[in-house]
Amino acid sequence: MACTGRGTYDQFAIDRGDAPADPWGADYGSPVVLEIWPAQHYSPMHSHGDTTGIVYCLTGRLDVMSYATLDWEAEKRGLATLSPGMCAWLSKEHFAVHKVYCPLDGGPRPTPLLNDTDDFAASFHVYLNEDETSVEEHVPAVLSRDVFKYIHETEHTEKSFTTYSDLSWSVLRHAMTRIAAGGAKR
Repeated sequence: MACTGRGTYDQFAIDRGDAPADPWGADYGSPVVLEIWPAQHYSPMHSHGDTTGIVYCLTGRLDVMSYATLDWEAEKRGLATLSPGMCAWLSKEHFAVHKVYCPLDGGPRPTPLLNDTDDFAASFHVYLNEDETSVEEHVPAVLSRDVFKYIHETEHTEKSFTTYSDLSWSVLRHAMTRIAAGGAKR
């Protein structure tokens, strides 16, 4: 979700009439991410750099290991276990380097429930970079919100990952409002 830039698929929504007249004119705020964590899956150790943010556990369980630095041999600072309703935070000074893991066992197989709580965890993330607090700093042509540094699991070296957004917030908000009001196009 791009809150201060264009999304890769915005033009599709615009062509369908699912976007406001000036979709990026008032597009500001914090990036918001819904992450689904299948049982036994994890992120690599990564850094959010200068970002301030929160991680809110919606369902399941997540273990978040904090590290002193972004290095394969980094000192472990602490483990936070998040269950539904619990929240963790990070800033450039605190907890910016971490690894997230879903320790759930996957539940019984085959499971009669599509959303068995042992199958996955879900978390809601809200981030804000210090240099993105002003509406006047909006740069509509930018697809990437951030570049994350991470440690490659087998090479143990630092790599970069550029994030991209599928839709901008204003386009998604406009389409959802129209659909909720019963005006969905087929």
